[in-house]
Amino acid sequence: MAIILKIKQKLSDIKYSLQLKYAVSYIAIILACLAFTNIYPIISYRDMLFELKYASLKNQASLIASSLSPLSTLKEEEVGKVLDLLNDTNLERILITDNEARIVYDSLGNKANIGKYVLFPEVLKALTGKDVFYSKIKGSVISSRACLPVLSEGTITGTVYIYEYDSQQPALIESLQSNILKVSIFAFFAAVLMGLIISRVMTNKLRLILSAIKSVGAGSYSHRISVKGRDELSQLAAEFNNLADRLQKTEEMRLRFVSDASHELKTPLSGIMLLSDSIVQNDNMDRATIREFVYDIGKEAERLSRVTQRLLELTRLN
Repeated sequence: MAIILKIKQKLSDIKYSLQLKYAVSYIAIILACLAFTNIYPIISYRDMLFELKYASLKNQASLIASSLSPLSTLKEEEVGKVLDLLNDTNLERILITDNEARIVYDSLGNKANIGKYVLFPEVLKALTGKDVFYSKIKGSVISSRACLPVLSEGTITGTVYIYEYDSQQPALIESLQSNILKVSIFAFFAAVLMGLIISRVMTNKLRLILSAIKSVGAGSYSHRISVKGRDELSQLAAEFNNLADRLQKTEEMRLRFVSDASHELKTPLSGIMLLSDSIVQNDNMDRATIREFVYDIGKEAERLSRVTQRLLELTRLN
């Protein structure tokens, strides 16, 4: 039972210890910093990648649209000749539609699609004169789409729809994320170890100060703290040592005060007792001797009064 109580007391001390609070706060800050370090670069890289994709697809779609702008009507043969001149676009798919959203060119070479209507939202928006871009990461693939209207003398004659499929950039993102995670895990454990060491050093100084306070409180005024350094805890230890010096001097003065008081008070009291006993025990003592003894008792009483007054003044000074 006693062992269980000791364990409970130890757990309670740990629960409310400054070292635990400091370590938990330090770890929480480290976790927040590592979370930010893991999330922010990936998000920034993705945003930058989307911006690059947008700029690249828009430039390519603009190039195709400007190449088709001399054509007043988009027809399969004429569009095919223009696109054959631009066969280095490195796109997964290129669709060219007329102003009614019917396919007039498909880079996949599927002739069955020619003349069919395209109901892609991007194409329908582009036919209203808007530039459309859409990109997303799904798994380990980035799929990007762009659709621009084809203008001929200010009139929309059709749309350019391009599609890009990229699996290399997501792999780079996953590799970057994996490397950052590995570094973060190592940094976390290193930071936790460093935090525990630092908190241990700091709380050890506090334990020394607390132990010294208990020792002085128990009457050991000669106890001093030996803490090196120039930080706040070292300054606190130095101030405690100064306070202990003053307490020790005060205690020594108190002991001397008690010793001196005993001696100074004992002498006149002994004289008074001796003279009074002489008067009481001697029935044949003449009046002059009694008067002399009473006079001496008064002198001793005055001396006692002066000693008491000096002791009171010394008490006020201390």
